[in-house]
Amino acid sequence: MDHDQTNGTRIAWSAFLVLSVIVGFAWTLFSIYDRMKEPDPIDAPIFRQTVDDIMEREHAKDRH
Repeated sequence: MDHDQTNGTRIAWSAFLVLSVIVGFAWTLFSIYDRMKEPDPIDAPIFRQTVDDIMEREHAKDRH
C-alpha cells in the first residue's frame, strides 16, 4: 500500500471490493438456483431440436 493514500480511501476501496465480491457471489447463486428451478423456455426447445437433428443425421448416415 502507498503511504500517500489516506485511511478513508483505503477503507472505501476495501468496502467496495468486499461488496462487489458479495454481490457477485449472490448473483451467481441466484442464477444457478433460477436455472435449476425451471429450464429456460427459450433455450429448451432449441436444444431439444438440435439433439433431434443430430440423432436424425446419425440415423441417416447408418442407413446409407
